[in-house]
Amino acid sequence: MKTQVKLFPDWKQAVDDAISEFTYGGFISKQWLYDHLNMHPPKQTNFEEYEKFTIAFMSAMANFKGLLLEEHKMLLKNVRGKGYVIVIPKHHTGIAFNTMKSGLVKHIKKGYTAMTNINYNLLTTEERQQNSDKLATLSSLNSMMRRRIDLGDK
Repeated sequence: MKTQVKLFPDWKQAVDDAISEFTYGGFISKQWLYDHLNMHPPKQTNFEEYEKFTIAFMSAMANFKGLLLEEHKMLLKNVRGKGYVIVIPKHHTGIAFNTMKSGLVKHIKKGYTAMTNINYNLLTTEERQQNSDKLATLSSLNSMMRRRIDLGDK
């Protein structure tokens, strides 16, 4: 009788299971992930327990997705509340680019908002000049990215 060796931690075994069960275009449900990561949301819980589960699950998912991508060239795209689709290779670059682009836009907007909402009355002349210099740099970066990366107006 053969004993099946299981990989540790569970997310490594889940990757092994996923590559034998799914292929590009396949759908991995949240339930499948809970079962194969050996992590299930607590039934009756308080906020702290649920938060602890959520953080542990997100960490396991990050490792699962990373290993699936880097070792098996399979990118996962979230289907909110349901699970993940394994991206077909011909769509991989476009999805990865759009994910990067939306992250860049989000961070630029966040930085710009923080840099333009300063209590200038509390800054020295030198500090105001430093702020203006950084805003000019951000504006140049934003302009360059819009031209070269086509960030659009979103």
